[in-house]
Amino acid sequence: MRRIVQVAVIGLICCFSSLAYAQYEAEAFIEGFIGGNFTLPTGTIKNDLIPKDLNATTGVGLDLGAGYFFKPQIVGGVYFNARSMGTEGEELHHRVFEVGAYGKYFLSDVSATSFSPYGKLLAGLSFSKLATKVNDHDTPVLRELSYKPTLGVEGAVGIHYRTNSAGGLYAEVGYHLDFMDGVKGTFQGIDYSWKASNKYIILKAGVQFNIGRKG
Repeated sequence: MRRIVQVAVIGLICCFSSLAYAQYEAEAFIEGFIGGNFTLPTGTIKNDLIPKDLNATTGVGLDLGAGYFFKPQIVGGVYFNARSMGTEGEELHHRVFEVGAYGKYFLSDVSATSFSPYGKLLAGLSFSKLATKVNDHDTPVLRELSYKPTLGVEGAVGIHYRTNSAGGLYAEVGYHLDFMDGVKGTFQGIDYSWKASNKYIILKAGVQFNIGRKG
């Protein structure tokens, strides 16, 4: 799985690099964004963990990234996000950190209109530290266990509101999938396998900056 993730990320980076070689204009046009997220877990991590006290509740986190406008409506870039969710019965958390690449398509040029709806695809390396039942010298305990990195993907739709020539505000909603089925974490030399891929609905909002405006 690690090799598959590495190939996927390298492929995305190579794709963006080739597009940059045939860039839309000589003048740079960069977007940067920073915002927060609100995570709603679904599926196994929400409903089916053992014990049920480990079932995930909602959480909050951070999103940031930067991208290049290859054309007025097409952006490719890199991102980082962090998500932290609580559990139903313990002072534990499910935490996920992710780095990767994204592509975004605006339905209209952000430099020409106030409101610009967009679609967005993301893929990256997901690092999960999940609340898990483990054995501590033959005694069952609950702890946050680090799992091996895996592939995380997301599809999202959003809207950008231009406040001035330097940028504006954005809001989006996405469906996120971390391919965790069978991924292992190790505690005291014993491997523990996560039982299913983790699924989330993620709401995001923040500020977008445009640097080097064309024209």
